[in-house]
Amino acid sequence: AALPGRARPAVRALSWASEIGDQPQLFALSAGTFGLGLARGDRCMARAGAGMLAALWLATALKDFVKLRVDRRRPRSHDGRRTHKPRLGENTHKEDTSFPSGHSAGALAVAGAFAAAYPQHRAAALTAAGPVALAQ
Repeated sequence: AALPGRARPAVRALSWASEIGDQPQLFALSAGTFGLGLARGDRCMARAGAGMLAALWLATALKDFVKLRVDRRRPRSHDGRRTHKPRLGENTHKEDTSFPSGHSAGALAVAGAFAAAYPQHRAAALTAAGPVALAQ
Protein backbone atom coordinates (compact mmCIF):
# COMPACT_ATOMS: atom_id res chain seq x y z
CA ALA A 1 0.00 0.00 0.00
CA ALA A 2 1.14 3.51 -0.77
CA LEU A 3 2.04 5.82 2.07
CA PRO A 4 -0.60 8.44 2.92
CA GLY A 5 -0.03 11.76 1.16
CA ARG A 6 2.40 10.30 -1.35
CA ALA A 7 0.46 11.77 -4.30
CA ARG A 8 0.65 15.35 -2.97
CA PRO A 9 2.68 17.74 -5.16
CA ALA A 10 5.10 18.65 -2.36
CA VAL A 11 5.80 15.00 -1.63
CA ARG A 12 6.31 14.25 -5.31
CA ALA A 13 8.70 17.20 -5.58
CA LEU A 14 10.71 15.97 -2.58
CA SER A 15 10.76 12.49 -4.07
CA TRP A 16 12.19 13.90 -7.30
CA ALA A 17 14.75 15.94 -5.35
CA SER A 18 15.85 12.88 -3.41
CA GLU A 19 16.77 11.11 -6.65
CA ILE A 20 19.39 13.77 -7.32
CA GLY A 21 21.11 12.41 -4.21
CA ASP A 22 21.51 8.92 -5.65
CA GLN A 23 25.09 7.77 -6.18
CA PRO A 24 25.12 7.74 -10.01
CA GLN A 25 23.80 11.29 -10.20
CA LEU A 26 26.21 12.58 -7.55
CA PHE A 27 29.09 10.78 -9.23
CA ALA A 28 28.18 12.37 -12.59
CA LEU A 29 27.95 15.82 -10.98
CA SER A 30 31.28 15.38 -9.18
CA ALA A 31 33.12 13.85 -12.14
CA GLY A 32 31.64 16.48 -14.44
CA THR A 33 32.86 19.26 -12.16
CA PHE A 34 36.33 17.69 -12.10
CA GLY A 35 36.41 17.16 -15.87
CA LEU A 36 35.14 20.64 -16.66
CA GLY A 37 37.74 22.12 -14.32
CA LEU A 38 40.47 20.21 -16.14
CA ALA A 39 39.15 21.15 -19.58
CA ARG A 40 38.94 24.83 -18.65
CA GLY A 41 42.27 24.86 -16.86
CA ASP A 42 40.41 25.99 -13.74
CA ARG A 43 42.38 24.53 -10.84
CA CYS A 44 39.81 25.53 -8.23
CA MET A 45 37.01 23.79 -10.12
CA ALA A 46 39.14 20.69 -10.71
CA ARG A 47 40.04 20.59 -6.99
CA ALA A 48 36.37 21.02 -6.13
CA GLY A 49 35.42 18.09 -8.37
CA ALA A 50 38.21 15.91 -6.95
CA GLY A 51 37.10 16.80 -3.44
CA MET A 52 33.48 16.03 -4.32
CA LEU A 53 34.49 12.61 -5.69
CA ALA A 54 36.55 11.85 -2.57
CA ALA A 55 33.77 13.03 -0.26
CA LEU A 56 31.21 10.90 -2.11
CA TRP A 57 33.48 7.84 -1.88
CA LEU A 58 34.05 8.37 1.86
CA ALA A 59 30.35 9.02 2.58
CA THR A 60 29.40 5.88 0.67
CA ALA A 61 31.99 3.77 2.49
CA LEU A 62 30.86 5.04 5.91
CA LYS A 63 27.19 4.58 5.00
CA ASP A 64 27.84 0.99 3.92
CA PHE A 65 29.80 0.31 7.13
CA VAL A 66 26.88 1.51 9.29
CA LYS A 67 24.21 -0.23 7.16
CA LEU A 68 25.89 -3.56 7.91
CA ARG A 69 25.53 -2.90 11.63
CA VAL A 70 22.14 -1.20 11.92
CA ASP A 71 18.80 -2.55 10.76
CA ARG A 72 15.96 -0.16 10.03
CA ARG A 73 12.93 -1.20 8.01
CA ARG A 74 11.99 1.19 5.22
CA PRO A 75 8.79 3.13 6.00
CA ARG A 76 7.19 1.87 2.78
CA SER A 77 7.67 -1.69 4.06
CA HIS A 78 6.27 -1.07 7.53
CA ASP A 79 3.55 -3.65 8.07
CA GLY A 80 2.44 -2.72 11.59
CA ARG A 81 4.10 -5.77 13.14
CA ARG A 82 7.74 -4.86 12.75
CA THR A 83 9.15 -1.55 13.85
CA HIS A 84 11.10 0.72 11.55
CA LYS A 85 13.18 2.15 14.42
CA PRO A 86 16.95 1.59 14.07
CA ARG A 87 18.33 -1.42 15.94
CA LEU A 88 21.56 -3.39 16.00
CA GLY A 89 21.70 -6.05 13.36
CA GLU A 90 23.46 -7.54 10.39
CA ASN A 91 20.66 -7.71 7.84
CA THR A 92 21.64 -7.10 4.22
CA HIS A 93 18.16 -7.06 2.68
CA LYS A 94 17.44 -3.65 1.09
CA GLU A 95 14.09 -3.26 2.84
CA ASP A 96 15.75 -3.67 6.24
CA THR A 97 18.78 -1.41 5.71
CA SER A 98 17.43 2.09 5.22
CA PHE A 99 19.65 3.69 7.86
CA PRO A 100 21.64 5.76 7.32
CA SER A 101 20.42 7.35 4.12
CA GLY A 102 22.99 7.10 1.37
CA HIS A 103 21.20 9.85 -0.53
CA SER A 104 21.50 12.23 2.44
CA ALA A 105 25.08 11.29 3.24
CA GLY A 106 26.22 11.64 -0.36
CA ALA A 107 24.39 14.90 -1.03
CA LEU A 108 25.69 16.56 2.11
CA ALA A 109 29.23 15.25 1.54
CA VAL A 110 29.33 16.50 -2.05
CA ALA A 111 27.81 19.86 -1.05
CA GLY A 112 30.34 20.19 1.78
CA ALA A 113 33.26 19.45 -0.54
CA PHE A 114 31.98 21.98 -3.08
CA ALA A 115 31.55 24.55 -0.30
CA ALA A 116 35.12 23.93 0.87
CA ALA A 117 36.40 24.92 -2.58
CA TYR A 118 33.90 27.75 -3.02
CA PRO A 119 33.14 29.10 0.48
CA GLN A 120 31.21 32.02 -1.01
CA HIS A 121 28.64 29.44 -2.25
CA ARG A 122 28.45 27.43 0.99
CA ALA A 123 24.87 28.40 1.82
CA ALA A 124 23.66 27.65 -1.71
CA ALA A 125 25.42 24.26 -1.80
CA LEU A 126 24.05 23.17 1.56
CA THR A 127 20.61 24.53 0.72
CA ALA A 128 20.63 22.47 -2.48
CA ALA A 129 21.45 19.33 -0.47
CA GLY A 130 18.70 20.07 2.04
CA PRO A 131 15.70 18.77 0.05
CA VAL A 132 17.56 15.51 -0.61
CA ALA A 133 18.09 14.96 3.11
CA LEU A 134 14.58 16.15 3.95
CA ALA A 135 13.05 13.69 1.48
CA GLN A 136 14.81 10.81 3.17
